[in-house]
Amino acid sequence: MESGCHVLSVDSLDSVNVLGLLELEESLPDVLLNPVVKAPKRHTTTSAGFLKRKYREEKQLADIHQASHWSYVALAQLFYFACITFLLP
Repeated sequence: MESGCHVLSVDSLDSVNVLGLLELEESLPDVLLNPVVKAPKRHTTTSAGFLKRKYREEKQLADIHQASHWSYVALAQLFYFACITFLLP
Protein backbone atom coordinates (compact mmCIF):
# COMPACT_ATOMS: atom_id res chain seq x y z
CA MET A 1 0.00 0.00 0.00
CA GLU A 2 1.03 3.56 -0.59
CA SER A 3 2.14 5.67 2.29
CA GLY A 4 -0.49 8.19 3.30
CA CYS A 5 -3.36 6.43 1.52
CA HIS A 6 -5.25 6.05 4.79
CA VAL A 7 -5.65 9.86 4.87
CA LEU A 8 -7.79 9.85 1.72
CA SER A 9 -9.74 6.67 2.52
CA VAL A 10 -13.52 6.85 2.10
CA ASP A 11 -15.95 5.04 4.34
CA SER A 12 -19.16 3.94 2.68
CA LEU A 13 -21.26 5.49 5.46
CA ASP A 14 -19.71 8.92 4.86
CA SER A 15 -20.54 8.89 1.16
CA VAL A 16 -24.23 8.07 1.71
CA ASN A 17 -25.39 11.47 2.95
CA VAL A 18 -24.68 15.04 1.89
CA LEU A 19 -22.82 15.94 5.08
CA GLY A 20 -20.46 13.04 4.53
CA LEU A 21 -19.77 14.18 0.98
CA LEU A 22 -19.12 17.74 2.15
CA GLU A 23 -16.72 16.43 4.79
CA LEU A 24 -14.97 14.35 2.17
CA GLU A 25 -14.66 17.36 -0.13
CA GLU A 26 -13.15 19.45 2.69
CA SER A 27 -10.59 16.75 3.42
CA LEU A 28 -9.31 16.60 -0.17
CA PRO A 29 -6.22 18.68 -1.01
CA ASP A 30 -6.54 21.71 -3.28
CA VAL A 31 -4.44 19.98 -5.95
CA LEU A 32 -7.28 17.53 -6.55
CA LEU A 33 -10.08 20.09 -6.42
CA ASN A 34 -8.41 22.75 -8.61
CA PRO A 35 -6.10 21.00 -11.06
CA VAL A 36 -3.78 23.14 -13.16
CA VAL A 37 -3.36 21.99 -16.74
CA LYS A 38 -0.54 23.50 -18.76
CA ALA A 39 -0.71 23.19 -22.52
CA PRO A 40 2.57 22.36 -24.23
CA LYS A 41 4.21 25.23 -26.08
CA ARG A 42 4.15 25.08 -29.85
CA HIS A 43 7.53 25.30 -31.50
CA THR A 44 6.50 27.34 -34.52
CA THR A 45 9.88 28.67 -35.53
CA THR A 46 13.11 27.01 -36.55
CA SER A 47 16.39 27.62 -34.79
CA ALA A 48 17.17 30.27 -37.40
CA GLY A 49 13.94 32.15 -36.58
CA PHE A 50 11.91 31.20 -39.66
CA LEU A 51 8.33 29.98 -39.50
CA LYS A 52 7.97 26.23 -40.01
CA ARG A 53 6.06 25.13 -43.12
CA LYS A 54 3.13 23.66 -41.17
CA TYR A 55 2.60 26.85 -39.19
CA ARG A 56 3.19 29.06 -42.22
CA GLU A 57 0.23 27.37 -43.96
CA GLU A 58 -1.89 27.83 -40.82
CA LYS A 59 -0.97 31.53 -40.72
CA GLN A 60 -1.83 31.98 -44.39
CA LEU A 61 -5.26 30.38 -43.84
CA ALA A 62 -5.84 32.55 -40.78
CA ASP A 63 -4.89 35.67 -42.73
CA ILE A 64 -7.27 34.72 -45.57
CA HIS A 65 -10.06 34.08 -43.08
CA GLN A 66 -9.42 37.41 -41.34
CA ALA A 67 -9.37 39.27 -44.67
CA SER A 68 -12.62 37.67 -45.80
CA HIS A 69 -14.22 38.59 -42.47
CA TRP A 70 -13.26 42.23 -42.88
CA SER A 71 -14.45 42.28 -46.48
CA TYR A 72 -17.88 41.05 -45.30
CA VAL A 73 -17.92 43.78 -42.66
CA ALA A 74 -17.01 46.38 -45.27
CA LEU A 75 -19.74 45.13 -47.61
CA ALA A 76 -22.30 45.26 -44.81
CA GLN A 77 -21.30 48.82 -43.95
CA LEU A 78 -21.45 49.81 -47.62
CA PHE A 79 -24.92 48.26 -47.98
CA TYR A 80 -26.11 50.04 -44.84
CA PHE A 81 -24.76 53.36 -46.10
CA ALA A 82 -26.41 52.84 -49.50
CA CYS A 83 -29.74 52.00 -47.89
CA ILE A 84 -29.64 55.10 -45.72
CA THR A 85 -28.50 57.35 -48.54
CA PHE A 86 -30.72 56.21 -51.41
CA LEU A 87 -33.77 54.50 -49.92
CA LEU A 88 -34.71 56.70 -46.96
CA PRO A 89 -34.91 60.21 -48.51
